Amino acid sequence: MREANCNLIQEGSKRFHEWDHADQLRAFYNQAGTSEPSVYA
Repeated sequence: MREANCNLIQEGSKRFHEWDHADQLRAFYNQAGTSEPSVYA
C-alpha cells in the first residue's frame, strides 16, 4: 500500500513503514494485528 506521494507505507499485512515530512524513511516495523511490534527500527 502506498501514500498519495508514492511512499510505501505497508508491505504485505505485517510490515509497515513511516515517513517524515521530507519523505525520508523514519521507521520500519513488523506487527501482526494489534500486538506489539516484533521489530521497530
